[in-house]
Amino acid sequence: MDLLKKEEKIVKKMIRRLFGLKGKNERGFTLVELMVVVAILAVLAGIIFVAITSSSGKARYAAAKTDVEEMQKALEMFTGDLNEFPTRLNKTTADQYTLLFTGMYDGAAQISVTMNDLQAADKSQANYLDLTDFPLANRDNLYSHFSINGREYGKYVGNPENPSHGWHGSYLKLKGTMYDPWGNSYIVTFKSLGDGSYRIFILSAGEDRVLDTDPATATGIDDSDIGITWIGRPK
Repeated sequence: MDLLKKEEKIVKKMIRRLFGLKGKNERGFTLVELMVVVAILAVLAGIIFVAITSSSGKARYAAAKTDVEEMQKALEMFTGDLNEFPTRLNKTTADQYTLLFTGMYDGAAQISVTMNDLQAADKSQANYLDLTDFPLANRDNLYSHFSINGREYGKYVGNPENPSHGWHGSYLKLKGTMYDPWGNSYIVTFKSLGDGSYRIFILSAGEDRVLDTDPATATGIDDSDIGITWIGRPK
Protein backbone atom coordinates (compact mmCIF):
# COMPACT_ATOMS: atom_id res chain seq x y z
CA MET A 1 0.00 0.00 0.00
CA ASP A 2 2.83 2.41 0.87
CA LEU A 3 4.40 1.76 -2.53
CA LEU A 4 1.13 2.50 -4.33
CA LYS A 5 0.70 5.74 -2.37
CA LYS A 6 4.24 6.76 -3.27
CA GLU A 7 3.62 6.08 -6.96
CA GLU A 8 0.35 8.01 -6.79
CA LYS A 9 2.16 11.01 -5.28
CA ILE A 10 4.79 10.87 -8.01
CA VAL A 11 2.17 10.79 -10.77
CA LYS A 12 0.27 13.68 -9.18
CA LYS A 13 3.50 15.65 -8.93
CA MET A 14 4.21 15.10 -12.61
CA ILE A 15 0.71 16.28 -13.51
CA ARG A 16 1.19 19.45 -11.45
CA ARG A 17 4.53 20.17 -13.09
CA LEU A 18 3.14 19.54 -16.57
CA PHE A 19 0.39 22.09 -15.98
CA GLY A 20 2.52 24.59 -14.07
CA LEU A 21 0.96 23.82 -10.70
CA LYS A 22 4.16 23.11 -8.77
CA GLY A 23 3.97 23.99 -5.06
CA LYS A 24 6.31 26.57 -3.46
CA ASN A 25 8.30 24.05 -1.45
CA GLU A 26 8.07 21.23 -3.95
CA ARG A 27 11.39 19.96 -5.18
CA GLY A 28 12.07 18.61 -8.66
CA PHE A 29 11.99 14.95 -9.64
CA THR A 30 14.81 12.65 -8.71
CA LEU A 31 16.12 10.14 -11.26
CA VAL A 32 14.55 7.29 -9.30
CA GLU A 33 11.17 8.99 -9.32
CA LEU A 34 11.38 9.55 -13.06
CA MET A 35 12.25 5.91 -13.59
CA VAL A 36 9.27 4.83 -11.48
CA VAL A 37 6.93 7.06 -13.50
CA VAL A 38 8.28 5.75 -16.80
CA ALA A 39 7.85 2.18 -15.59
CA ILE A 40 4.25 2.88 -14.55
CA LEU A 41 3.46 4.45 -17.91
CA ALA A 42 5.06 1.50 -19.73
CA VAL A 43 2.91 -0.96 -17.77
CA LEU A 44 -0.23 1.04 -18.50
CA ALA A 45 0.65 1.25 -22.19
CA GLY A 46 1.16 -2.52 -22.29
CA ILE A 47 -2.19 -3.16 -20.64
CA ILE A 48 -3.95 -0.84 -23.12
CA PHE A 49 -2.19 -2.46 -26.10
CA VAL A 50 -3.16 -5.97 -24.99
CA ALA A 51 -6.76 -4.86 -24.43
CA ILE A 52 -7.00 -3.25 -27.88
CA THR A 53 -5.36 -6.24 -29.61
CA SER A 54 -7.62 -8.70 -27.82
CA SER A 55 -10.71 -6.66 -28.66
CA SER A 56 -9.70 -6.45 -32.32
CA GLY A 57 -9.06 -10.20 -32.49
CA LYS A 58 -12.43 -10.98 -30.93
CA ALA A 59 -14.18 -8.62 -33.35
CA ARG A 60 -12.54 -10.32 -36.34
CA TYR A 61 -13.44 -13.76 -35.03
CA ALA A 62 -17.05 -12.67 -34.51
CA ALA A 63 -17.21 -11.18 -38.03
CA ALA A 64 -15.86 -14.39 -39.60
CA LYS A 65 -18.29 -16.53 -37.60
CA THR A 66 -21.20 -14.35 -38.73
CA ASP A 67 -20.11 -14.61 -42.38
CA VAL A 68 -19.89 -18.41 -42.11
CA GLU A 69 -23.39 -18.61 -40.62
CA GLU A 70 -24.80 -16.36 -43.36
CA MET A 71 -23.22 -18.55 -46.03
CA GLN A 72 -24.72 -21.65 -44.43
CA LYS A 73 -28.20 -20.06 -44.52
CA ALA A 74 -27.70 -19.08 -48.17
CA LEU A 75 -26.56 -22.61 -49.01
CA GLU A 76 -29.62 -24.13 -47.37
CA MET A 77 -31.96 -21.78 -49.26
CA PHE A 78 -30.14 -22.46 -52.53
CA THR A 79 -30.34 -26.24 -52.03
CA GLY A 80 -34.02 -26.05 -51.15
CA ASP A 81 -34.81 -24.06 -54.29
CA LEU A 82 -32.71 -26.03 -56.78
CA ASN A 83 -32.58 -29.54 -55.28
CA GLU A 84 -28.79 -29.56 -55.70
CA PHE A 85 -25.62 -28.13 -54.16
CA PRO A 86 -23.72 -25.28 -55.82
CA THR A 87 -20.89 -27.60 -56.87
CA ARG A 88 -18.84 -28.38 -59.94
CA LEU A 89 -18.60 -32.10 -59.27
CA ASN A 90 -17.00 -34.19 -61.94
CA LYS A 91 -19.79 -36.62 -62.82
CA THR A 92 -17.31 -39.33 -63.79
CA THR A 93 -15.78 -39.43 -60.29
CA ALA A 94 -18.59 -39.63 -57.77
CA ASP A 95 -16.32 -39.12 -54.78
CA GLN A 96 -14.60 -36.02 -56.16
CA TYR A 97 -15.28 -32.97 -54.06
CA THR A 98 -15.30 -29.39 -55.21
CA LEU A 99 -13.95 -26.19 -53.73
CA LEU A 100 -15.85 -22.91 -53.83
CA PHE A 101 -14.21 -19.67 -52.72
CA THR A 102 -15.39 -16.13 -52.10
CA GLY A 103 -12.43 -13.85 -52.76
CA MET A 104 -11.20 -12.69 -56.13
CA TYR A 105 -8.07 -10.74 -57.04
CA ASP A 106 -7.69 -9.60 -60.64
CA GLY A 107 -9.99 -12.43 -61.66
CA ALA A 108 -7.99 -15.11 -59.83
CA ALA A 109 -8.88 -17.15 -56.76
CA GLN A 110 -7.35 -15.73 -53.60
CA ILE A 111 -6.94 -19.03 -51.77
CA SER A 112 -3.21 -19.09 -51.10
CA VAL A 113 -3.49 -20.48 -47.60
CA THR A 114 -1.35 -23.35 -46.39
CA MET A 115 -3.24 -26.55 -45.64
CA ASN A 116 -1.77 -28.51 -42.72
CA ASP A 117 -2.66 -31.84 -41.22
CA LEU A 118 -3.09 -32.36 -37.50
CA GLN A 119 0.66 -32.96 -37.12
CA ALA A 120 1.33 -29.51 -38.64
CA ALA A 121 2.90 -31.01 -41.76
CA ASP A 122 2.37 -28.86 -44.85
CA LYS A 123 0.12 -30.81 -47.21
CA SER A 124 -0.30 -28.07 -49.78
CA GLN A 125 1.69 -27.43 -52.91
CA ALA A 126 3.74 -24.22 -52.85
CA ASN A 127 1.56 -22.95 -49.95
CA TYR A 128 -1.62 -23.31 -51.98
CA LEU A 129 -4.50 -25.64 -51.29
CA ASP A 130 -3.51 -28.97 -52.74
CA LEU A 131 -4.09 -29.15 -56.50
CA THR A 132 -4.35 -32.93 -56.27
CA ASP A 133 -7.37 -32.67 -54.00
CA PHE A 134 -8.74 -29.51 -55.60
CA PRO A 135 -7.91 -29.42 -59.34
CA LEU A 136 -8.63 -26.11 -61.02
CA ALA A 137 -11.45 -27.70 -63.01
CA ASN A 138 -13.30 -28.32 -59.76
CA ARG A 139 -12.95 -24.80 -58.33
CA ASP A 140 -15.40 -21.96 -58.69
CA ASN A 141 -16.40 -18.66 -57.12
CA LEU A 142 -19.38 -18.84 -54.78
CA TYR A 143 -20.42 -15.48 -56.23
CA SER A 144 -21.34 -17.22 -59.49
CA HIS A 145 -23.80 -19.50 -57.71
CA PHE A 146 -25.27 -17.32 -54.98
CA SER A 147 -25.32 -13.81 -56.40
CA ILE A 148 -25.42 -13.68 -60.21
CA ASN A 149 -26.48 -17.15 -61.38
CA GLY A 150 -23.28 -17.42 -63.35
CA ARG A 151 -23.84 -21.16 -63.79
CA GLU A 152 -27.19 -20.54 -65.55
CA TYR A 153 -29.42 -22.48 -63.19
CA GLY A 154 -33.03 -22.75 -64.25
CA LYS A 155 -34.83 -19.72 -62.88
CA TYR A 156 -37.97 -19.79 -60.77
CA VAL A 157 -41.00 -19.25 -63.01
CA GLY A 158 -43.83 -19.63 -60.51
CA ASN A 159 -44.75 -23.20 -61.37
CA PRO A 160 -47.76 -23.92 -59.10
CA GLU A 161 -46.90 -27.65 -59.02
CA ASN A 162 -43.40 -26.93 -57.72
CA PRO A 163 -43.49 -23.34 -56.45
CA SER A 164 -40.07 -23.40 -54.81
CA HIS A 165 -38.06 -24.93 -57.65
CA GLY A 166 -35.58 -22.73 -59.53
CA TRP A 167 -33.04 -20.00 -58.88
CA HIS A 168 -34.94 -17.29 -56.96
CA GLY A 169 -32.40 -14.49 -57.05
CA SER A 170 -29.46 -13.42 -54.98
CA TYR A 171 -29.10 -15.66 -51.93
CA LEU A 172 -26.32 -13.70 -50.30
CA LYS A 173 -25.00 -10.15 -50.45
CA LEU A 174 -21.65 -11.46 -51.46
CA LYS A 175 -19.13 -9.37 -53.39
CA GLY A 176 -16.69 -11.07 -55.69
CA THR A 177 -13.82 -9.61 -53.63
CA MET A 178 -15.15 -10.78 -50.28
CA TYR A 179 -12.39 -12.00 -47.96
CA ASP A 180 -12.34 -13.08 -44.35
CA PRO A 181 -11.06 -10.53 -41.78
CA TRP A 182 -7.47 -11.74 -42.31
CA GLY A 183 -7.43 -11.32 -46.08
CA ASN A 184 -8.12 -14.84 -47.36
CA SER A 185 -11.11 -16.33 -49.12
CA TYR A 186 -13.79 -18.25 -47.32
CA ILE A 187 -13.83 -21.81 -48.61
CA VAL A 188 -16.79 -24.16 -49.16
CA THR A 189 -16.27 -27.83 -49.98
CA PHE A 190 -18.51 -30.83 -50.62
CA LYS A 191 -17.21 -34.37 -50.09
CA SER A 192 -19.36 -37.25 -51.30
CA LEU A 193 -19.89 -39.96 -48.68
CA GLY A 194 -21.02 -42.46 -51.30
CA ASP A 195 -24.61 -42.83 -50.11
CA GLY A 196 -26.09 -39.71 -51.67
CA SER A 197 -25.04 -37.51 -48.76
CA TYR A 198 -22.11 -35.09 -48.52
CA ARG A 199 -19.82 -33.75 -45.84
CA ILE A 200 -20.05 -29.97 -46.23
CA PHE A 201 -17.47 -27.49 -44.90
CA ILE A 202 -17.57 -23.69 -44.78
CA LEU A 203 -14.17 -22.47 -43.57
CA SER A 204 -11.97 -19.51 -42.77
CA ALA A 205 -8.29 -20.22 -42.10
CA GLY A 206 -8.40 -17.67 -39.27
CA GLU A 207 -5.70 -15.42 -37.91
CA ASP A 208 -2.74 -17.68 -38.75
CA ARG A 209 -3.93 -17.99 -42.40
CA VAL A 210 -3.26 -21.74 -42.22
CA LEU A 211 -6.13 -24.10 -43.02
CA ASP A 212 -5.60 -26.88 -40.50
CA THR A 213 -8.93 -28.54 -41.28
CA ASP A 214 -8.41 -31.01 -44.12
CA PRO A 215 -11.78 -31.49 -45.87
CA ALA A 216 -10.56 -34.78 -47.34
CA THR A 217 -10.46 -36.53 -43.96
CA ALA A 218 -11.78 -34.24 -41.21
CA THR A 219 -15.16 -34.62 -39.56
CA GLY A 220 -14.89 -31.47 -37.44
CA ILE A 221 -13.32 -28.00 -37.45
CA ASP A 222 -9.77 -27.57 -36.18
CA ASP A 223 -9.55 -25.18 -33.22
CA SER A 224 -7.36 -22.73 -35.18
CA ASP A 225 -9.91 -22.42 -38.01
CA ILE A 226 -13.33 -20.81 -38.04
CA GLY A 227 -16.16 -22.64 -39.74
CA ILE A 228 -18.95 -25.12 -39.69
CA THR A 229 -19.43 -28.65 -41.02
CA TRP A 230 -22.44 -30.92 -41.36
CA ILE A 231 -23.74 -33.82 -43.44
CA GLY A 232 -26.43 -32.96 -45.97
CA ARG A 233 -27.92 -34.12 -49.21
CA PRO A 234 -29.72 -32.39 -52.06
CA LYS A 235 -33.47 -32.24 -51.47
